[in-house]
Formats: sequence, structure tokens, C-alpha cells
Amino acid sequence: MLEPECHHGEQISHECRYYITALEGEEVQAFANAVRGHWGVENRLHWVLDVTFHEGDSRIRYANAPANFNTLRQFALNLLQRAQPAISIKQTKFNAALDDDFRANLVFQQ
Repeated sequence: MLEPECHHGEQISHECRYYITALEGEEVQAFANAVRGHWGVENRLHWVLDVTFHEGDSRIRYANAPANFNTLRQFALNLLQRAQPAISIKQTKFNAALDDDFRANLVFQQ
């Protein structure tokens, strides 16, 4: 059983996740670390893509289009994260949409 603790502002929530396994000893700790690593990826990448680009609301479903747009979103997210401004990713995206110079600086910065 893993019991992660989630912080949402002032609220703290706990979930119990149960896994059935035949692992014992140190293997259990390695498994627990792998599960935590998986959720770390979920929180760092997929959640950001969903909040920033509303990826979960996408209606793109035909052929390779979903994979292609996912690649474009990840590329854009990497550009936005590389800028490391004092503002949020969402605000950086908004500023890039409004200001040609800001967007050019994001794309072409060294």
C-alpha cells in the first residue's frame, strides 16, 4: 500500500493505493520508488500539459494527429520552461501570444 499526501493550498488529502505483488524485502522499496517516479512524471508533465494547453479537452482524434499535436505541445512547453521567467507557464504562453518580440526571444534564445 502506498499512501501519498497531496497539498491543495491549505487542504491536505491522503489516498491509499493498493498493489498486489510477490516482492519482498528491498524489492518492495524499489517498486515503491518506481511507482513514485511514475506519478512524478504524471505531475510534472501530463498535468502541466493539461492545465496549460487543455490537452484533456482536445477533440483531435484522426490518424496520427493526436501524436503530432502532443509533440508540438511538448515542444512548446519546453520552450516556455526554458525561458524561466518569474511568471507562470500559462502567463508566459499568454505573453508570447501577444508580443512578437517576447515570442521571438523564447524561440531563438541561446
